[in-house]
Amino acid sequence: MQVDTYQPVTVFSLFTFSLLFYVVMIAMGGLVLWFFSHFESRIQRFDLIEKMVLCVAISSTFIPLMVFVLTPFSGFNYLTTICIMLFILAIAGFIALKNKHKLKEYIVELRSIPPIIVITLAVSFGIRLFPTLGLYVYPGNDAKFHTLYAYLIIRNRGYPVTFAPFYPVAVTYNLGLHAVAVFFFYLLPFPIEQILMLLTNTYNFLFPISMYSLGSKLFDDKRIAANMCFLSGVVTHVPMIFFNWGGNSYIFGFFLIPLFISVAVQMIKENKFSLVLSILLVILTVGLIYAHYLPFFIAICGLVSVNFSHFFKRNVKSFLNALLSVFFGLLISFPRILLSISATEGRESFFIETMIKWWAKTQIFDLRYFTSLSGLEKVFVRLVIKDFGGSIPLIAFIGLLFFLSRFNRTNSKNNSIISIFVWSAILFLITANGPIGLYFLEFPYWYIFDPTYIRPGLTLPLVSMAGFGFTNLSNWAGSIGDLKYFKKLTPTQIFQKVFFVFILIAVTIESLLLFNYMVGNYEDSAVTTADYQAFIWIQNNTDENATFFVTSADAGEWIVAIAHRRTYSMAKSNGDNLVSEEYVTKVNQLKQRLKENPESEETFSLLKYFSIDYIYIGKKAIYDFQRLDPNLFLGSRNYEPVYSDGDIWIFKIIYG
Repeated sequence: MQVDTYQPVTVFSLFTFSLLFYVVMIAMGGLVLWFFSHFESRIQRFDLIEKMVLCVAISSTFIPLMVFVLTPFSGFNYLTTICIMLFILAIAGFIALKNKHKLKEYIVELRSIPPIIVITLAVSFGIRLFPTLGLYVYPGNDAKFHTLYAYLIIRNRGYPVTFAPFYPVAVTYNLGLHAVAVFFFYLLPFPIEQILMLLTNTYNFLFPISMYSLGSKLFDDKRIAANMCFLSGVVTHVPMIFFNWGGNSYIFGFFLIPLFISVAVQMIKENKFSLVLSILLVILTVGLIYAHYLPFFIAICGLVSVNFSHFFKRNVKSFLNALLSVFFGLLISFPRILLSISATEGRESFFIETMIKWWAKTQIFDLRYFTSLSGLEKVFVRLVIKDFGGSIPLIAFIGLLFFLSRFNRTNSKNNSIISIFVWSAILFLITANGPIGLYFLEFPYWYIFDPTYIRPGLTLPLVSMAGFGFTNLSNWAGSIGDLKYFKKLTPTQIFQKVFFVFILIAVTIESLLLFNYMVGNYEDSAVTTADYQAFIWIQNNTDENATFFVTSADAGEWIVAIAHRRTYSMAKSNGDNLVSEEYVTKVNQLKQRLKENPESEETFSLLKYFSIDYIYIGKKAIYDFQRLDPNLFLGSRNYEPVYSDGDIWIFKIIYG
C-alpha cells in the first residue's frame, strides 16, 4: 500500500463513507434480525431506530469474527471483502423485494420518529463528523498506533501475530475496530488513516442512538429515551473528548455498551427464556471483547446493577440466562481473551505509572481537598466538569430530586433509578482505588482498571439520570409558550418556565462550546500536507529497512503507520511493549543527548545501537511538546540534510 497524493477528508469522502457504511452495516445486520424474526416475535419489542442501531452493532461484531476465520488462510483481502459485500447486498436486496409490502410500514415508522431525535442526529453529525474535514489523521497520539494495527491487518491479510517487520514483539491488542476499518478500506478509495478517523467518529455519532435504545428499555418511556439521546448527542463531553488524544477502540466499545445493557434489561424484565435475546447478548459480548476490555467491564458492571435492582422481584432465572449468554460470548472470544490476559503480564509497572501520573496531575483524590469548600470546588471541576460538562450533572441532580420527592414503591421506574445508582457507585469506587486514591484494595490485576478510561464510563448512568430529570423537568415546567400570557401566570408557574428556559440556554451554550472544542482539535492533528509530501518522499527515496529517529512532538511517529518505515521513539503501543525496558531507557537517553550535544561520541554510540539512518523533524508540534531544533544538525558533516520543506527536515546520519 503506497502513500499517494491523497487529499485530506473532504465533504465528498465524508458523505461517501457515511453512505456506504450505513448501507452495508444495516444490510448485514438486517439479515440477522430478519432471520431472528422467523423464530420469535420478541425482536418486534425493538422499534425501528433500535433495530437499525442493532444492525450496525451486529455487523460490527460479524466483521472482526470474519477476519478471525480468514486469518489462518491469509484470506482477508480486496477480493473476499468485495465478494462478501456483494453476496450480502444481493440477499438483502432479494429479501427487500419480496417484502416490499412492508416498506410502507417502515416509512410510517420513520415519519413517527420524534423531532428531537432528528434534531439530535443533525447536530451530533455536525459536532462529531464535520470537524474531520481538512484533516489527514485523527488528532492526538493514540491514532498512529491504531493506524499501524490496521496496516498490519492489510499487510498480513488477517490479524497480525507480531509487529514485524517494524518491531519484534507480539500484538496483543483488541483489533475489532481495526478489522472494520480495513473492511471499508477495501471498499473505498481513501487511505486507511482517514477511514479509521471517519469510522471512529461515526461510532461516536451513533452513541446517542445507542443511548436511546438503553433509555427505551430501562425506563419503558420513549420520551425519556429521546431525551437521553438528545443529551448524549448534544451536551455530554464523553466520548467526544477523546477526539484530541485517541481512544479509538474505546469509542467503538462505548457505542456497544448501551445496546448490551438494553438487551440484558429486556431479558431480565421478561423473566422468560428468549433464544433471540440470548443470541443478541452473545453477539454484543463478542463485539465488546473485540473492541476493548474496559468497555466490556463497564458493561458487566451495568448488567450486575440491573440485576441488583430487579433482585427483589426475583428475576434470578433471567439474570442467569443473561450471564450464560455472556459466558458463551466469552467462549467464542476465547483466543482474543487469552491474548488480552497475556498482555497484562509484565505490564503492572506501566499501568501503575500511568495511573499515578494521572492522579498526580489532577490531584482529585488528595484528601486535603475534601476539608474545605474551595477544595471541594476543585474536586468537582476536575472530576465532574471536565468529563461530563456542567449541564449533565445539574440535570442528573434535578432527576435525583424528582425521584426522591415523588418516590412511590409502585412506580415502575424505581428499579431503573436504583440500577443507575448502583452502576455509578461501582464505577466510582473502582476509579478511586489506587496507591494514592481514596483507598487501596490490592486485588488481582487491580492495576488494569485505568481511571482514565473507567471514569468516563460514569457518563452512561449520569446521562440516564439526566434524561429522567430532563423529562420530569419539562413536565413540571409545562409549555414554554405560556410565557406570552405572562400576566395570567402565578409566580410559581413563571419560575418553573423561566428555570426550564435557563436549562435550555445552558444546554445550547454547552453544545456550541463542544463544537468549538472539536474544531479546535485541528491543532492536535500532527500530520500536515507538507508532512504527507515528506512521507511520499520517504517511501520513494529510502530503503524499506531504513530506521528513523522521531519524537512524539510532531508528525514523525506517523512515519511507521503511513510511510511504513521503522521509527524510534514509539516505545509502547497502548500498553504493548514495542521494545524492551532497556530500549526505553536508551531511547530517552538518545533524546536527551540529541538535544544537548548531537556530535558527542555517546550520542553516536546510541544512534548505532538503534541502527538509526535518519532523523525526522515535522512541521508543527502538538499539545505543549517541543520539536527537535534543526539548527542543532545544520552545518554538521555528520548530519546531511536530504530533504527540507519549510519547517520539515530529514537528516541522513553519516557514520565516520
